[in-house]
Amino acid sequence: MKTSAPTALRIASLALIILTVFGCKDKGPEPIDPAFAGYISSFTSGVVSNSATIKVRLTESHPEAELNKRIEKELFDFSPNIEGETFWLDDRTIEFRPSKALQSGKAYEAEFDLYKLVEVPENLKTLVFQFQVMKQSMSVEFDGMEAYNTDLKWQMMHGIVITYDVAPADDVEASLTALQNGKTLKLSWEHEAGGKLHRFLVDSIHRTEDRGQVILQWNGEKLGFEGEHEKSFDVPPLGEFTVLDVKTTTHPEQMLTIFFSDPISTDIDLNGLIYLRPQTEVRMVREGNSVKLYPAKRLSGDVTLVVTDGVRNSLNYQLIAEYQKQVKFTSLKPGVELIGKGVILPSSDGLTFPFKAVNLKAVNVRVLRIFEDNMGQFFQVNQYDGTEEMKRVGRPIFIGEVELTSEKPIDYGSWNNFSIDLSKLINAEPGAMYRVQLSFSKKHSLYPCDGKSIGDDLDQTWGQPDEEDEYDNPPRWSYYDDEDYYDYEEYNYNDQDNPCTPSYFMRGNRFPARNLLASNLGIIAKSGMGTDMLVAVTDLRTTDPISGVEVEIYNYQQQLVGQSTTDGGGFVTIDLKRKPYLLIAKKDKQRGYLRLDDGSALSMSMFDIGGQQNKKGVKGFIYGERGVWRPGDSLFVSFI
Repeated sequence: MKTSAPTALRIASLALIILTVFGCKDKGPEPIDPAFAGYISSFTSGVVSNSATIKVRLTESHPEAELNKRIEKELFDFSPNIEGETFWLDDRTIEFRPSKALQSGKAYEAEFDLYKLVEVPENLKTLVFQFQVMKQSMSVEFDGMEAYNTDLKWQMMHGIVITYDVAPADDVEASLTALQNGKTLKLSWEHEAGGKLHRFLVDSIHRTEDRGQVILQWNGEKLGFEGEHEKSFDVPPLGEFTVLDVKTTTHPEQMLTIFFSDPISTDIDLNGLIYLRPQTEVRMVREGNSVKLYPAKRLSGDVTLVVTDGVRNSLNYQLIAEYQKQVKFTSLKPGVELIGKGVILPSSDGLTFPFKAVNLKAVNVRVLRIFEDNMGQFFQVNQYDGTEEMKRVGRPIFIGEVELTSEKPIDYGSWNNFSIDLSKLINAEPGAMYRVQLSFSKKHSLYPCDGKSIGDDLDQTWGQPDEEDEYDNPPRWSYYDDEDYYDYEEYNYNDQDNPCTPSYFMRGNRFPARNLLASNLGIIAKSGMGTDMLVAVTDLRTTDPISGVEVEIYNYQQQLVGQSTTDGGGFVTIDLKRKPYLLIAKKDKQRGYLRLDDGSALSMSMFDIGGQQNKKGVKGFIYGERGVWRPGDSLFVSFI
């Protein structure tokens, strides 16, 4: 059998990609046979959370696949061993769900028995791949003191625990202990969604005439990291009004929080009593035992905080001595965020994509087109903002770099709004959807790193797509998540938030993306107990009804089950004999889409829509316009 030159080139390119991803330095993982790409399109790899599942995606649908169906066959084998169960996520994706959290910092080797699902050559019976769990750790931060009452003898302390990876609430609570004079103090907790931010309150701290301490102790026995740690906090004696701590915040705006031992008097004007040097205009807000300072303009570098002894507490005691501390306002870390929500963009003046950025001089832009012919397939597995099976329905049409400029001078060290007119980058296809992703690399960063070099620049500018693009030549490998840029060897989780290290620019969640559909068609579809479906189409810009809109309704298998055209009021009623799934509205070059599955319907749970249903006949009321008529009057009656 002969191999064509383009095919040989693709195989060689695929082998190079795999060797690049898995190329070993000392004892790196062994390269994967490129022939697996004919059967498996993606699998879990790189650095994952301890709560992650392990996924393998086949290139073709499997006849035994059933949504969320448990797979009895033992398809996975892990070293070290992982207990769990295997399920079908869809007709191609297999997910192993560990019964408990993965071990932090552990490297795992997985064996996937492909031969148990499909017939394969002997050398492709088992796929061997690796992944590593990020290392767990935690930090404890002071967040202020608060008095129970005016005599200040009993107080509580607020604090924050931040875990690097997802941590169960019970394990976090079991890891931290608060002590005063050898006595264990009660802790109460609030756990934020996501399992990484945990707020606590130390209860019943006794404040006496003598100086005391609250000691916080924590260890990693429950959370899976080594070491025991301790941090102490002073409890000043009664009658000693002092500053306990100062904390700076840079996002979303610069703020300096001063934590006092007592509540601040509400009868004094703090202007001139608390200030920054060099002189800077600030806005001050007092909150119990703390005062927050908001600079009028963004600061950078070292400034001196001065709290004079003229500040008084709620008992009218003044500060025991003037307090001064040098604080450093660091630059905001490079970042980009999207503005607004939603997918449909009603506009006839181009495709404007708004976003905001800080400490960046340019961004990488990647645009993927989901073709109009594939929109039905896209909506089979996605809502408007979905990202499943993108390679099967679209391809990149623009990949490049866009400079961030402004007509007026701006401070790049603070958040600024920008926008990209996509119509200047791409030729918009009517009815197509576009996924726009923004990213950045070290060369785009304006963040000061004290002259330190971080080595080779991690440039995520992918280059323009060409005829050999991976979207044109499936199957190719992809790794969950496709929008992450972990380097298996270089990534260091402890450096993930340090813009002066390569790891900062490997975090896929720093690179936002959004689907866009340019359409002026607003669609509402209603159906009841019968087979009729009422459809209304209006202009999203003016809310005016649109006539002459061709409405097509398809089932899940993308077969046409009904069609008609809207009348002068923008309405049309279509009789459906089969269950609908997707509505497509067409008017000239405009296109609109609406999923009609039960899960996409608007909830009626807040409304009383029960009513009564007559099994036979019609109930109604007959009434007249008045109750008394004279002889010879005509009677006009109405029926409801």
